[in-house]
Amino acid sequence: QESFDLSTKDAEIANGQLDVVVSYHISMADAVSGANPLPNIYVNVNSNPETIYVRVENTTTGCVSTSEFDLIVNPVPVPVVPTPLEV
Repeated sequence: QESFDLSTKDAEIANGQLDVVVSYHISMADAVSGANPLPNIYVNVNSNPETIYVRVENTTTGCVSTSEFDLIVNPVPVPVVPTPLEV
């Protein structure tokens, strides 16, 4: 498991739009309805990779758009001790 700061994706998702609210959800149904937003600091414990669903709501028009991306935790590399070199 690993902690992710989901808010680091806000600017990329908003794509320069200032009048939008971005929220993250564990299911597409939650993203569509706006229910159960995830905290900005999210610890993925469900699966690897884990799909996160994004809700973008325009605060002026009320229009909603959804998207998704995957959180991927790569395993920690295991160092290998090389055999000594001899000359």
